[in-house]
Amino acid sequence: MKCNAYTFYAHFLFMKYGSLSCLLFLLSTVMADMTMEAGSERWPIIYKNEDPVDTPSPKINSLIDLLSRVFIKDSNDELFTPPASTVIEYANHSDLIQDFIFYSALCKTTNCRKSVDKWDCAQCKQILPDGRVVRSFITYPFDVTGQVVVSASKQAIYFQVRGASSVQNKLVATLRRMMPHPTIDGAHVAMGALAHFLDIKDIIYHTVNEQLTLHPDYKVIGIGHSFGASVCSLLIVDLYQRIHALNPHNLAGYLLGKSRVGDYHYAKFFEESKIPIYRLVNQLDDSPHKPSLLDGYVHEGNEYWQMSGDDYSVRLCPGPYETRNCSNSLRTLTNVDHLNYFGTFQGCEIG
Repeated sequence: MKCNAYTFYAHFLFMKYGSLSCLLFLLSTVMADMTMEAGSERWPIIYKNEDPVDTPSPKINSLIDLLSRVFIKDSNDELFTPPASTVIEYANHSDLIQDFIFYSALCKTTNCRKSVDKWDCAQCKQILPDGRVVRSFITYPFDVTGQVVVSASKQAIYFQVRGASSVQNKLVATLRRMMPHPTIDGAHVAMGALAHFLDIKDIIYHTVNEQLTLHPDYKVIGIGHSFGASVCSLLIVDLYQRIHALNPHNLAGYLLGKSRVGDYHYAKFFEESKIPIYRLVNQLDDSPHKPSLLDGYVHEGNEYWQMSGDDYSVRLCPGPYETRNCSNSLRTLTNVDHLNYFGTFQGCEIG
């Protein structure tokens, strides 16, 4: 109820008083999140190893250092995550990597387009020639954008959610206060992702359910990049709970550069349900390391870490919870690696 109240109030302010009032409300909520102290129900930290914690570096005083921090960030996630039970590395010619190349290219088709109601972009036809859009959506005022695409050649139903790309959904994406998950007992998830999920969950559910009635042998795949990947994670849970025909053999998620969306109890749901989550991380991408582990967040699913931009070799750190042996081993992160995934630039080209 509390989440619905926040969502409704932000919507009301936007409709009645315009974007400025909505912005002030959202920013006040963000500031309230930032002042939250340890001692809440999300503490103590779920993961904590025995290594000594580094002393925080002093505050940056020079403008040059400040600007560098926009692109280069420190990370200590390794200190708060356990070691992986096993680590597997895949060469760039493996079938798994070819799948990642395909899904990264497919994910791009929802980006930088005014309309997603037709499968008519150049990359659309190249990556999935027989793709057919059966439902598209651009919501108001949150501007959640995406589509459901069906392919007979792949025998698949793909639902895709665009990452935060407008002022409206970028503001909502910053809302990281944890809210109770509506259907998983004890689980908490980020307010912003939950608001976007609530905005489109019935659209996705009805469309996927109808398509499964027509194509009962098809698999269902959720695809998203960045904040869109976080929303896809919530949609996968919803579909699994509401459509009894879905199971770990015909439902999966390919989530690129996904930010953390839930807590330990949320991740535990994926462990118990066995839903395959392919969480892709490109090199030093900083987005998967936000929000902080110190706020009770933790990733779900397996991590597939592309360690170098020179080839597409990948290290797998199996879940169901994140570990320290893949991207959490990094002490330096950057947003420069956030938009490039397996040869596909997820942003908008200039010119």
